[in-house]
Parts: sequence; C-alpha cells; structure tokens
Amino acid sequence: MTLNLEAMASEQAGAARQRDMLECYDMDTEHTTPTEIAECLSDMYELLQEEDMWSGLWQKHARYRETNVAIAYEQQGFFEQAQAAYDVAMGKLKTEYTANPSSYNMHKECKLWTEHWLKCAKELNQWDSLLELGLSRNCRDPFLILESSWRNPNWPQMKEALAEVEYNCPKELAWLINLYRGYLCICAGGEQQLGGVERHAEAAAAQCLREWRRLPRVVAHAHLPLLRAAQQLMELSEAAQIHTAAAAQCLGEWRRLPRVVADAHLPLLRAAQQLMELSEAAQIHTVSAIRSSR
Repeated sequence: MTLNLEAMASEQAGAARQRDMLECYDMDTEHTTPTEIAECLSDMYELLQEEDMWSGLWQKHARYRETNVAIAYEQQGFFEQAQAAYDVAMGKLKTEYTANPSSYNMHKECKLWTEHWLKCAKELNQWDSLLELGLSRNCRDPFLILESSWRNPNWPQMKEALAEVEYNCPKELAWLINLYRGYLCICAGGEQQLGGVERHAEAAAAQCLREWRRLPRVVAHAHLPLLRAAQQLMELSEAAQIHTAAAAQCLGEWRRLPRVVADAHLPLLRAAQQLMELSEAAQIHTVSAIRSSR
C-alpha cells in the first residue's frame, strides 16, 4: 500500500495534465488531491515508524516553516528546541486564525504539532505536565493519564484511568492494558493480588505476539515498541517472583513471632516498606531502559 501511495504521488503531475484535457467533457469524476495522497502517505510512514521518510515528506508539504524546524530538531534529538518550535507554530496559527476558522487542509499539520509536542514532552520526562494535561477538562485523555501516572507514580489515578479504557481500547493496544494491570497488582494491589501478575503478563505476551505477526517479516522500526514490551513483561514477571518469594519469607517469620505487635516485628515492617520501594525502583529502571533503547 505504501508503494502504491508513493506511485500515486509521483504520477500526480501527469494526472493533472490529463484532467486538464478532459475538462471539456461533462463528466462527474472524483479526483484524489496531492494533499490527500501526502496525508495518507504520512500516516503510513508513521505507522511503519519510518521517521526519515516521514520527515522528508513533511519537508516538502508543510505549510509552516516552524513545522520543518521542529521536525529537524526532533530528528537530531533536540527535543527541548523541537517542543519550543511546535509551541511557536501553534501560537502563530492561533494568531492568524483568531477571527476566521482555519482551513481544513491545516488539520493534519495541527494534529502533527499536538502529537509530536507530546512526544517531546515524554522524551523530556515532563510527566507531571502530561498528567495535568491528561486530566484537564477540555482534553481528558485516559491513555495519557495511564502512561503518566505509573511513572509518577500515582496509583489511584492510574486505577481510574484503567477502568475507563480497559473495555474500549484499540485492539492493537490490548497488551498495554494487561501490562498496566500487572503493574497495579505489584505496586497497588497488595500481596493477595501478586498471583494475578503472571496471568496478566501471559495475556500481554500473547497479544504482543499477535501484533508481531501483523507486521512485515523484515524487522524494522515498527517492531521496536513490541520489543520494548517484551523487555517490560520480562521485568514484570521477575518483579512478581521476587515479591512473592520475599513476601512469603516475611510472612513465615511474622507467624513465628508473638501475636502482640512489638519491637520484634519492626524489622519485618521495614522489610514490607523495602519491598514497596523495590517496586518503585523497578519501575524507574524500566523507564530508563526504555529510554536508553530508543
């Protein structure tokens, strides 16, 4: 499909000349505009995560100079400067179309600004700002809340957001829902829910494999999110095993002590606190590993 879109884009000039020749006839025909072809091709490149092809396409078709500047910064890893350029582009659009509505052709470029501003914010670890944005009334985004709250961490907020999306999420993100359920079981569910971690991890792994089979056989950038997911699932399973073993040992020691809580119980209470801190440290390590793999 991508090759067909590229062929359509290259043949657009010849097709335009042919349409000029047929204007003398009264025929009701539909034509695909160059803008529509470019937007479809942009979506396809983005799904395949072909960032070089995607940025080259926008270098030709962007209406705002700031878009090209921001994309160039983003490609080089200067996310702070890219985010500032996206802010400038949004402000410029708002100034130009204060009185009149913007053109429909600007919709795709505006969407690009929003999505890549969020991407830059994630790369810059601005999770507090992203969580606040996701919780705002004007643009409440449960997926953004989920992604931000487990990194803060804010487990009650994460539970609420998960309840909103778990039954109506896109099929290709089903593995992510099970991954978040596993995080909640370890970090906010208590010892009684540790047994559910392995179940959620297995479900997420099966869904990741299903998504992997939908991708091209040649491993490329589009496979990277699923490879990162495999790493996260492995760490989730290991964290559950460590917690289960440590909690069982602590519980065995607790039962050996008198029922009246006294100073002898303090080391085990501290151990429970350390297990909780270990969970949070594992989350931080996972985030760092994901960022370093990009």
